[in-house]
Amino acid sequence: MAMRKTKVLTLTAGATNQKLERGDLEIDKGKLLVGLRLMVSLSLANSSGGSITLSDAQRQALFDLLSFDLNVGDSGKYQKPFISVLGSRLHRQARKAFWTELEGYTDSSTGLARALPNSATTAVQFDLLIPLGAQAGLVGVPKAFWGVGRSQAKLIELLVRKSADSFGVSGLVISGNVNIDVVPVERSVKGDRVSVLPVYEEKDEADKTTVGPEGLHLDVCERTAVHASSASTSLTLSIDGETMFEQMRPSETVRELLDSPDLPSIALPTDRETVLYLATNRETPFDKLPTGRVIVFQNAKDLATFKAGFTYVPILETSAVKALIAECAAQRKKPVLAVSLAAVEGIKVPKRLMPFVPFVLFDKDDAEFGRLPGLLCTKPGDANSIEEFVPPELATSMARARADFSARGLGAAAENVTEQVAALIPGAVQSARGFARGGSDILAKVKARY
Repeated sequence: MAMRKTKVLTLTAGATNQKLERGDLEIDKGKLLVGLRLMVSLSLANSSGGSITLSDAQRQALFDLLSFDLNVGDSGKYQKPFISVLGSRLHRQARKAFWTELEGYTDSSTGLARALPNSATTAVQFDLLIPLGAQAGLVGVPKAFWGVGRSQAKLIELLVRKSADSFGVSGLVISGNVNIDVVPVERSVKGDRVSVLPVYEEKDEADKTTVGPEGLHLDVCERTAVHASSASTSLTLSIDGETMFEQMRPSETVRELLDSPDLPSIALPTDRETVLYLATNRETPFDKLPTGRVIVFQNAKDLATFKAGFTYVPILETSAVKALIAECAAQRKKPVLAVSLAAVEGIKVPKRLMPFVPFVLFDKDDAEFGRLPGLLCTKPGDANSIEEFVPPELATSMARARADFSARGLGAAAENVTEQVAALIPGAVQSARGFARGGSDILAKVKARY
C-alpha cells in the first residue's frame, strides 16, 4: 500500500513545539489508521575533541528531548491516549505494539548508530512510531482490529515538544531544526471504523498496594529498572480479583512469556523496564483476556516507590460514545448507524469485553445500514438525536424468544435475549463485568422499546 506524508513538523532551536491539528489527518475509504510513523531528521554538532558513536543510553536520552500528547477530539475531548509521553517510552510502546525495532535505531550508515566525527555536523535519521491501535500479538479477532477510520482520523491531534538541544553528551548538541515527517501507517479494512484507543498511564505508589485503572489491560510494567536489575523479590498481580501471579520475582513471572514460541524478543522490552504482564503474547485469545481493575501488591516492600506503567483500553461512558459518533457523523455530513464490529464480523465476544470492541459507521448508501442493531445518529453533530436501533425483524425475533422463555418459566433466559442484543450496541455495556455490575441506559431503553 502507498505511503504518503501527511505533514512536516519543524521544531526550531531550543525548547519549542509543533502540532498536528484536527483535520490534518486524512485517510482513504477502506483504510484503517493503526499508527503514525514519525520520520525524524536532525543534525548533531560534535565539538568534543573526538569522534562519538552514541551508546544505547545516549540514544534513549536523545529520544527524551521529545515528548508527545495524543488526543482524540479537541484537547482530548474523547480520549487522551498519551499525555507528555517521552520519546523513550514511545520507543517501548512501539516495540510492544508493532513487534519491530525502529528504523534507524541501529543503523550505522545514516541512523543513530553512525559515527559522529569531531568538529563536524552530521545528519542523522530515525523513526518513531505512535501506536493508534496496532497490537501485533492480539489473537482471536481480525488482524486489523483497533485503529482509526477516516472520520475519526479527522479528530486526531498530536502535539510534539522539544525540551532542549543538548542531551547529556559532552560536546554534542542538536544543530538547527528537527524535521518530522508524519506518515500514516494503514491497513485495508471494510467500513469506517471508530475505536476506543489503548491508553498509556503511569502511577508512582509509596504504599505496598498499587491500584491501577479499570479496563482491558494489555501490559503492566514497573519502570524503576530493567528486568534483570529489578529489586523486587515478591509481587502479586491480579485483575478484577483474578490472580495472574502470586508472590513471585519478576524473573519468574516473565518465564512464561520467554517460553512463548511466537513472541519475538523485540516485543518484550525487558531491556528497558520490568515487564509484569503482557496480554498480547499470542497465547491468550481476545475472548479470554481478563478485564477489570489491576492491582499490584508488594508482598515484600523492596521498592520505596513502585513506579507502574499501564497500557489499557478504558471504558467510555455512554454519553461520550454518543458524542463521538455524532462528531464522526458531522465529518461525513450525513446520518450514520454505528454498529459493533462484533456484529459486523460475527465475532463471538463476551459481554464484559464489548466496551473494548471497535464499531463501524454505516450510512444509507451502505448495504449494512438498517440491518444490524446499533446507535442511529439522525442529525450529524447532535448527540441528542442518537437513538438505539434494533432492526424490525430482529425485534420481532427477540419478542418471540422472550415470550417463549417466559411461558416456560425461564425468566433469566428471557432477560438474556434482550441483553445479548443490547450488548451489541456501542456504549451499552458500562462495566468490565458486563451487565452484572451497575446499570445501562441503553439496555433499559432496549427493554422498554423492544
